[in-house]
Order: sequence, then structure tokens, then C-alpha cells
Amino acid sequence: MLPIPGSGPRFFKEMDKEIVEKIQEQYYKSELPKIHKLLQEFKQEMGQTGRAMRINYLDEQIQTVNHNLLRCHTSCTDNTLSKETKEFATQSIALLTEERIKLKKEKKMVLSFKGHASRNQVTPDMIAQAKLYPVESLLPQNKKGFLPCIFHSEKTASMKINKYKNFAYCHGCHESADSIKIFMHLNNVSFLDAVRNLQ
Repeated sequence: MLPIPGSGPRFFKEMDKEIVEKIQEQYYKSELPKIHKLLQEFKQEMGQTGRAMRINYLDEQIQTVNHNLLRCHTSCTDNTLSKETKEFATQSIALLTEERIKLKKEKKMVLSFKGHASRNQVTPDMIAQAKLYPVESLLPQNKKGFLPCIFHSEKTASMKINKYKNFAYCHGCHESADSIKIFMHLNNVSFLDAVRNLQ
């Protein structure tokens, strides 16, 4: 039996590689939006749960302080206790009152916190979200995934996009970049502006 032209271990290895890449690309395109949605839901749920747990803890602490304050006030009016005990109770009242004010301020702050960054800052969640922004949607590429490098001038496309790790790497100047760095370079904006725009 004559061998089929273009067959052999190397031919099948290349075929397998192409098939695996196509399957990975299809999976990436179909599953990434679902992963983004689940991640957002998880972050929102964890934020609300953590906030509720902190409020419950603060309520318990305030209740404990109130209970101790009541005991101290009772001790101050009790004629059967010694002078030293009454003085200690009076000092404790001042400390406990201060502690209660701090706890109430913290509770008020936790209740008012919505998880948004101020105008001049970004949260770690925002940075992580921006890094997940698909690099291939920022850069035009040929069928093989190559494009001219954005960091240096060249005639032959030497920058390759890795869709699965979500970054671009130039084989000419050896510069690598994630979605934030690419957006900053293409639009000539700051890190903060890039992160905000990639949400």
C-alpha cells in the first residue's frame, strides 16, 4: 500500500494542533461571556455578604458596649460598692462611650459604602475586570493572529495575540502588553482612564 502524500506523524500532529486551536477558540468565544457574568454576580454577592457580616458584627459589639455601660451606670449608683470600684466604673463609662461612638461611626460608614471608586482612583476589582477585556477586540490581526507591532515601526507583522492568556507579544522588540497597556498606548491615556474605559 502506497503512503498518502502529506501524511505521516508530522502531518497528523499539525492537523491535531489546528483542530485543538479551533476547539479552544470556539470554547473561548462561547464561554467567556458566561464567565464574565458569573464573575460579576459572584463579586456582587460577596460584596453584599461581607457588608452584611460586618454590620452584624458591629451591631453585636455595640450591644456589648451598651450592656457594659448599663452595668457601669448601675455600679456608680450602688451604695454598697467601694469608692475605688465606683471610680473605676466612672472611668469605664468614658471609655465605653468613646468606643460606642467609634463603632457607630464605622457602622454608618459601612452602610453608606456602595463599592464605587472615587473619581481619582480605581479598585483592584476594576483593574482585574479591565485585564479581562479581550485584547483581540482592541487590535486588528490577520488570520494567523499576527499584526504590526504597536510599540515600534515595522514592515512585517511580528506581534502575536495569545487569546487564551489575553495578551499580545512582539517577537521583534520583545514587548508584551495586556489590554490596559494596549489601550493606554493606542489612545494616549493614563492608567486610570484606561481601566475606567475597559469596564
